[in-house]
Amino acid sequence: MRSSMLGTVAILAVCCTPVIAQQQMPPEQAFALFEQATKTITSLDVVMQVRMSWPMKHVVIGTRTIEGQQVPITEWAERLPGEPQKSEQHFYRQVMSPSGQRRIEYFVSAQAANPRAIQVLDGEAMRELEPDLRLGAIKPHKGRILFDAEDYSAFFKTEFGNMPWVKIFRLRPTMTATLEPDGAVLIHSPPTPKTSFQNYGFRVWLDPHHGMLPRKVERYVLDSDAELLWSDAYVNKWHQLPSGAWAPIEVTTTNYNRKDPHKGRAVNVYVAKVDVARSKWNQPIPPATFVLAFPKGTQVTDLIRDVIFTTGDEDSGKNLDRLLADAQNVAPLRQMFEPPAQNRSPLFWWIVALNGVVMIGGLALAFFLRRRARAQ
Repeated sequence: MRSSMLGTVAILAVCCTPVIAQQQMPPEQAFALFEQATKTITSLDVVMQVRMSWPMKHVVIGTRTIEGQQVPITEWAERLPGEPQKSEQHFYRQVMSPSGQRRIEYFVSAQAANPRAIQVLDGEAMRELEPDLRLGAIKPHKGRILFDAEDYSAFFKTEFGNMPWVKIFRLRPTMTATLEPDGAVLIHSPPTPKTSFQNYGFRVWLDPHHGMLPRKVERYVLDSDAELLWSDAYVNKWHQLPSGAWAPIEVTTTNYNRKDPHKGRAVNVYVAKVDVARSKWNQPIPPATFVLAFPKGTQVTDLIRDVIFTTGDEDSGKNLDRLLADAQNVAPLRQMFEPPAQNRSPLFWWIVALNGVVMIGGLALAFFLRRRARAQ
């Protein structure tokens, strides 16, 4: 009899337990929680590796003509049974100051002592150096430095490189915020014309168990008025800082195919892992970290002053005008495209201009092409 009564009570308890519904929250309240959470990480110096894998593959389905050249047309396709999945790894040290200065070092392996490439955003310009090849670049900083799936700041603060999430949301009038049953806050921003990233919709879940930092992000586009997931990111692991704040240390980002015949299928997956023992957060960072001096004899493409030159005296890393004043073999970029004074055919100068484009493009992009070289 006692057992029967306990069973009845248990059934009633289950049947009568109220279902907690989602509750609407004023968007500004959600923004304030999010903004406060991002301020719990003021600086960082993290060592991390990113493993990329491709569940699907690109296949050539035809060609098209672009500027007189045949260019292959590709689409995503299933891998054959037993076909190995392509994968690669990148290794980084990423440093960020409270004022937003950045330093990113690229390594060929987790054990490598010296970086093969360095980027520094010092507040004046972006400097880039590939030490072994003595190649450098100076340019204004516009947009992202890394893809979001590999940029640590995107794991808690920014979207598309350098746009703070809160700023994106506040510029959109069609925002909603919802309090989930577990205490998480869901911020939803549908695609909004005439705003930043107007073709994209976003969902961000703020985690109540980890300081209201994002635990999940979804990005989508509209396809015939239906939502089509473009990518998502999940924080798999967290690390608690001495202050009590939290930092993401493992994040999985998945990108999805947006075209038939495999619409909605995962096409590449990034898993970023932080080496906690070699990383630090919210600790002083020496100012010299954000100084990148070009060694003597470095060939530098300066896209701010439109010149190519070879460094002369040792660069201080702080004064662009002094760097150029001490340089050797200075060649104005625009001069290569100016028309001749006399005695040359137009065809000759078209050839000169074409060679100039190739040289400038090669020098300006050499750093990027090489730094993206894959460590197999």
